Amino acid sequence: MQTQTSNTRNIEKEIIEFIAERLDVKPDTIARSTIFGDLKADSLDRHEIIMAIEEQYSIDFDKFEYKKDTNIGHFIDHVKLNYVDLGENK
Repeated sequence: MQTQTSNTRNIEKEIIEFIAERLDVKPDTIARSTIFGDLKADSLDRHEIIMAIEEQYSIDFDKFEYKKDTNIGHFIDHVKLNYVDLGENK
């Protein structure tokens, strides 16, 4: 379990909002248990989302076992486990 500090980003909210915008759905329709397939995300959508998230959070999804039935929660957890927040003092 990760401890959040006051300057820790709300990664879960950021990712959900990004996915919602990318797939043109309302953020409140996306939960941790939502599966990408439920959002009508095709393989190109999923690939573009992963590439954008990798760039945004400076992480790598190479070892993440991603499948069509991967839920948003697993995706978010992978980002949280691999993202190091350097704060404003980079």
